[in-house]
Amino acid sequence: MSIRFRLPRPLGVLLLLAWLVAVASARTRAESSVLPSRGQAAWQDLQFGVLVRFGLATYLEADTGEGEESVTLFAPDQFDALQWSRGARSAGARYLMVTVKGRDGFCLWPSRRTEYSVRAAPWRDGQGDVLREVSAACRESDLRLGLWFPLEDRHEPSAANPAAYNEFLQGQLAELLTDYGEVAELRLQAGESGSAPPLMAGVDLGGLLQLARHLQPRMVVTGIGPDARSLDAGEVVLREEEFSGQPVGSEAWWGRLFPGRDRVWRPVERLVNLRPSPFYRARENNRLLSVAQLTDDWLRSVGRNASLLLSVPAMPTGLLAEGDVRRLQELGAAIRPWSMPDLPAVAGEGEELSLSLSPPREVEGMFVAEDLLHGERVKRFLLEVREPGGDGWRVVHEGRVLGHLQMVRFNPRQVEAVRLRVLESEGHPTIRRLAVVPVPQAPQ
Repeated sequence: MSIRFRLPRPLGVLLLLAWLVAVASARTRAESSVLPSRGQAAWQDLQFGVLVRFGLATYLEADTGEGEESVTLFAPDQFDALQWSRGARSAGARYLMVTVKGRDGFCLWPSRRTEYSVRAAPWRDGQGDVLREVSAACRESDLRLGLWFPLEDRHEPSAANPAAYNEFLQGQLAELLTDYGEVAELRLQAGESGSAPPLMAGVDLGGLLQLARHLQPRMVVTGIGPDARSLDAGEVVLREEEFSGQPVGSEAWWGRLFPGRDRVWRPVERLVNLRPSPFYRARENNRLLSVAQLTDDWLRSVGRNASLLLSVPAMPTGLLAEGDVRRLQELGAAIRPWSMPDLPAVAGEGEELSLSLSPPREVEGMFVAEDLLHGERVKRFLLEVREPGGDGWRVVHEGRVLGHLQMVRFNPRQVEAVRLRVLESEGHPTIRRLAVVPVPQAPQ
């Protein structure tokens, strides 16, 4: 004989609701537990980098060669890595990335895996090494080093054999990640504008990523790597929200790197070209993005929970064009008021945080950042100001994610206090910094 026990209908409904709430709560806890590695958190603190595009394509006025061009074309008789690093530093960048190799296969370092490199070029009698000089310049200019490495190689004969080609790629990565010191970012490119060449079907991306992790544990791998999502030059970050916790990809290598995980920390790096073309064209010397455009790109990237990578081409001489360097300096001056380490600021925990200004100051913006080591907990918030003699707090911005950094720019006004109010969060909010941006004082 079986006995059936039936709950009264109201109690059954209540238990069902409780179960649904528990499931939703478990899902929320799982999502909020997505955290960055220490390497990712340190990389996000860099915020802004400059990419210098240089290679055989520079001498072809093209985006790439076909892998058959003569290495004698490469003749940067005025090459100066310090000019690159100082230009990047003047813009306010904190890392300098270089295209160490083109899709044509030509390498800016003397790779032991191919003859198609600076070793075979007449430049400096085959003794030159662009990457070594850039690495040294980064150290002198207090910049971190980044490497742009395409997985397509149109010169390499082993590309027709997947096993041999994977060994070739791993060998080149081992050189790059062993011989040139600490690397902050490795950007792996499958192709341009999201297109992947046919050979990508045979590339063991999981093996390359595991090798990169082994050789440089604190380095982030971007592009088609797992540590950041990439937006190309044609995409604009206009979204007010840019959450870093993202679902894992469908490719098999995700399971190898993140077994049992369904979400990972994957912030955004946005790529913007200073000129219409990625590589140098003399006819584009007067077609640079304006300071206003670049400043807006910086605010909509760095100030919207993303990083900015600004692409600047080197000329055939090996130098950055004077106009480009001047524009980098102008950008640095424009964003400097937002980047000063001694801005009035406060940190704390909880749903409300305020900063008083005594005496009141004229302010043109404010920003707020979470402590990323605790994840992105804030899901809805208000930023408010209180003006002297005013009738209370005035909302200047409402948002749904804080993350690494949210910047708000407004018309200058006298302010005696600012406030963050967290309206919704997953867990206890931990605010790394709430700061105001005073209007710069005119020189006396």
